[in-house]
Amino acid sequence: MLALTTCQTIFVWWVKRVFAAKKASTHFVWWRRSSRLHLLLDAPARCVRVPLKLPDILAQKAALEAEVEKVRLEELEQVVAELRQTIETYKITPEQLFPNVVVATRYAARRGIRRPPKYRNSEGQTWGGAGPRPKWLREAVARGESIEQYAIK
Repeated sequence: MLALTTCQTIFVWWVKRVFAAKKASTHFVWWRRSSRLHLLLDAPARCVRVPLKLPDILAQKAALEAEVEKVRLEELEQVVAELRQTIETYKITPEQLFPNVVVATRYAARRGIRRPPKYRNSEGQTWGGAGPRPKWLREAVARGESIEQYAIK
């Protein structure tokens, strides 16, 4: 560490405060030449930049991600308003925006789904395990057979 005079120390503190207030990403390096303190902005090639440690990089990443989210949220309301205005002006329908999306009602979506069978008898009849048991399975259970012997493995 360099031994700095009181005036130089105050100047260093002031420069750091200004850079922090502006949130500048400028790296600065101090060095002493002929009893003067010089400020190198953007660390020229002749200066050796000390590599950052992983915790420092992760902290910078978190700060940048927070800044990105802040800016996104600030601009989001304006962008949505512009989109709504454009949609209203051109009378765009959802089908024009999303041609490959099929909107189904709540019950119509369920009707088309078939569950894979969980139980099968020797005649090839199956049951998926949901809803009332089929007649062939009820009769088998009534005869004292285990439902597990019909399970598809």
